[in-house]
Amino acid sequence: MGIEGHWVGHYVQEIYGQTTGTSSDREENMFPVEVWFEVDGNRVTGRMKDLNPVREWPYADVLTSNLKSMNWIRQRKARQYLLDHPSSTYRISLFPDSILEGTITGDKVSFTKTYAGPCEYSFCEGDVEQVTRTLNQLIQYTGRVNAEGTAIVGAYEIPASALTGSKSHPTQTFELRRA
Repeated sequence: MGIEGHWVGHYVQEIYGQTTGTSSDREENMFPVEVWFEVDGNRVTGRMKDLNPVREWPYADVLTSNLKSMNWIRQRKARQYLLDHPSSTYRISLFPDSILEGTITGDKVSFTKTYAGPCEYSFCEGDVEQVTRTLNQLIQYTGRVNAEGTAIVGAYEIPASALTGSKSHPTQTFELRRA
């Protein structure tokens, strides 16, 4: 199954449980990408470009959807933060370029995406950043190529080791189609 060449598509990033499954929420959490694959035997290399690498959400929306998973101490601190900073936002600034390395066996493709620069996750009050975490993320992608070789659909996961001590993100989805 040949996957070399140019692909376009997106990955869906659920921000701490924010995606509710409605089409508008899903589209808000879709990150469009372009991908270029090269294949040598079963070895896959390439690059990915995030086309909309900066996103921002009201922190109240992000936090409210995640409160149930917090212990009571963290819930109290989070609620107090919202009272003190009612217009705060959660901002993701991804480095737009990344390197891909992996394998393909039959219709199954798996690769690791490594950002070529820093990714920042910030909580902001106006233009003042309250907290910033810079991560060098390694993201694991696994998918299947359709019978026609025109689409790849699968899932990705951000391992805990890439999140600087945080728990891993849940597995989320991606879709690519030949350009």
